[in-house]
Amino acid sequence: MKFTLFAFSLLVSGMAIAGQVEDAFKANDKLFNTLLGSDQTQVEKAAQELATFIEKDKTPELKGLKEGLKSLKSISKANSKDKNIELYQNVAPAFVTLRRTGKVENYEVYYCPMIKKHWVQNHKATPAVRNVFAQYMLECGELSK
Repeated sequence: MKFTLFAFSLLVSGMAIAGQVEDAFKANDKLFNTLLGSDQTQVEKAAQELATFIEKDKTPELKGLKEGLKSLKSISKANSKDKNIELYQNVAPAFVTLRRTGKVENYEVYYCPMIKKHWVQNHKATPAVRNVFAQYMLECGELSK
């Protein structure tokens, strides 16, 4: 009986962690998509939401995301779009690393060989490549191995 309860608690704990990781990717995806647009007020709001999520989260799997907090907090509607994308470049690598260490449904790592940048994108919601870092060549990129 004790083993069954222990096994059940491990299962529930694993599901909770998976949910937290998925929520982090959803918040990142929201920021990613607002960066593709032109409304820097929405970009700032999405960056603040992601920063708040990361700050409050205690999941060990998400610890690496904390490295991008300073950049996330610097994303602002007062900045140019290019400046906000430059700041996001300090956040994206942690999501790439996190995605490569575990399966997160609907999210894949993409790479643009022309600008040598990786990013994570929800391939179910947005099947076409969306290169947030070089929007002048929006569809330049490929699924990364």
